[in-house]
Amino acid sequence: MKKRIFLSLFFIGLCLTNISAQQVSLRLYEELRSKSDNDIIQIVALLDDQANLDDIYESKMHVDDKARATINRLQEKAGKTHQSIIELLDYGKKLGDVSSYEAFWVVNMFMVQAKKSYLEGIILNNSEFSFLDLDVELDLDEPIVEENPADIEAVGAPEPGLRIINAHRMWELGFTGEGSIVMTSDTGADMTHPALSRSWRGNNVPVNEAWIDVSNNPSQVPNDCDVPQISHGTHVTGIMCGLDPANNDTIGVAFDAQWIAAKSICGGAGNGISRHTRVFQWAMNPDGNPNTVNDMPDVINNSWFDRASSCNQLFQTLFINVETAGIAIVFSAGNSGLNGASSITVPKNINTSLVNTFCVANIQGNLFLNGNFNPIAARSSRGPSVCGGEGSLLIKPEVSAPGTRVRSCIQQGQYGLLSGTSMAAPHVSGAIALLKEAFPHLTGEQLKLALYYTASDLGVPGEDNTYGMGLIDVFAAYQYLLGQNCEGEIVLRDPLNGEEIFASGQRVITSSVIEPGSNITMKANSLVLLEDGFSVSSNAQFRAYLESCVPGVANFNEANRLASETSYLTNLKEDLTAKKIKIYPNPAENSFKINLDSYVKNASLRIINISGDVVFSKSRITENEMDIDTKGYPNGIYFVHITSDNGESNITKLVIQK
Repeated sequence: MKKRIFLSLFFIGLCLTNISAQQVSLRLYEELRSKSDNDIIQIVALLDDQANLDDIYESKMHVDDKARATINRLQEKAGKTHQSIIELLDYGKKLGDVSSYEAFWVVNMFMVQAKKSYLEGIILNNSEFSFLDLDVELDLDEPIVEENPADIEAVGAPEPGLRIINAHRMWELGFTGEGSIVMTSDTGADMTHPALSRSWRGNNVPVNEAWIDVSNNPSQVPNDCDVPQISHGTHVTGIMCGLDPANNDTIGVAFDAQWIAAKSICGGAGNGISRHTRVFQWAMNPDGNPNTVNDMPDVINNSWFDRASSCNQLFQTLFINVETAGIAIVFSAGNSGLNGASSITVPKNINTSLVNTFCVANIQGNLFLNGNFNPIAARSSRGPSVCGGEGSLLIKPEVSAPGTRVRSCIQQGQYGLLSGTSMAAPHVSGAIALLKEAFPHLTGEQLKLALYYTASDLGVPGEDNTYGMGLIDVFAAYQYLLGQNCEGEIVLRDPLNGEEIFASGQRVITSSVIEPGSNITMKANSLVLLEDGFSVSSNAQFRAYLESCVPGVANFNEANRLASETSYLTNLKEDLTAKKIKIYPNPAENSFKINLDSYVKNASLRIINISGDVVFSKSRITENEMDIDTKGYPNGIYFVHITSDNGESNITKLVIQK
């Protein structure tokens, strides 16, 4: 595990009358000096007592359990530390000194809007706070609107940038982002656009679990506050997951992913630090239930910045907390490259680990396709970071992606070309959604590391402050993750109490039979079967952990099955070719045939999806050949399992690609 570096914070000790020395930002110091006692100032106040998540971050627990543990730890800390401050602020409201406040748990802090005299006399003298800052408005990484030539329409074909990052190679394997959730924290998104309307998560869940508007005039359904010809948030969302099914117009990397969105960066409309913190807090628990994690986004795409020149401690803590829960955070690098070195702004200049915070440079895809291996866009912001560190920690950005003249959706059902790192970042976010479908038990950090390590070098040899590690290649990242060997013990545990439920004499089958407790080596996402006779009570639910290696973690989710039945772990990937089963066509579209020889006559059949769910079953097959209708099955990888009457199992991988 890479060591996380906590960076020093630029602060100023206030020596004004009645103010103790505190960690106070320079801009808040200047604001206090310029205002009179009765002027209202809005600040963010970070508590000194923050939740310690190191044990969760470093643990090998299942990613879902890690998310639950993180949320519960953060909420527990807030519950223990907020009451005295809330009482203080409520009393200030009664006196007329405090206008409003908001408490947060995603990072232990408060937003306080109060008179200058109250802030100086009460808040700045309170030793419970470690850092105070002005709750400033944050800014959008503005793109360039490109001239739209007559040939920008690419109906029926994927956009060039999608092929540049090898997204099509993942589609060929059946990975299209299905089951993944992508999120933008941006100007919103146009839910009525034909490339986005089908994939908004709010079609299937309550609206407040798929949309949050923290602007001054919040709307109840998704919309975009940007001018129609730019439609920044809509454009970004389209790059991640856009597809118009009417004409197969593919603009998105992970076109079967669902999207959720936050309207958080509408100029002058309340997009301060505290509002963005509220967005991240919502993203960690959209449905308000800390025990459910399937509502969380897998990746949050960001294209905003803070004009401060410091390495903000609040953002450092916020991003670490969110990523400990398994969510990937991705940022555009910014469009200030003409300012030269160290032009990457706050908070994307933070470097607490190799990939936190993960920002993306903009390459000119047309130059790359024509053989130019130095295709950086001039306006793409450069490193190094000004937040300290050495080696790779100092280098910014992390990776690069196509961001010039990118075609995606804009408002009113139209399409447009935009250029900027804001267009590069969602290529990375979409790539994470593809990888998450293939490796659902990996964290966002692990998926970002795979993209980081497998990027194709551009510019000067090696990692540099223009391209980072280079151009992302999602297919190479996929192969990298497949090749990760993991050593450790497989242990079955009850998910409710964590108790081990392995018993003597039971066996786990991988490529060969091993005894429980033995050290084994298995590939990430390889197939693991429990032998018939594995003893567990009816209706049991439990998980299998390869305890010393996270990529080997897998769910055991076939509940309600008796001990005599063969059971499966989810996240099946390894192709164990069955010699007695023939499937054709494979890949299949709307149907396929299964040919069985007489040896497996009277067998039973089950088809299992990549998540381990049984989607089709039939017992006592009497015919040698069967037709299976797959019209209702989404694209992806499935496993066809035949069990003969003598107990022999045969498994063949099936790809459905429509």
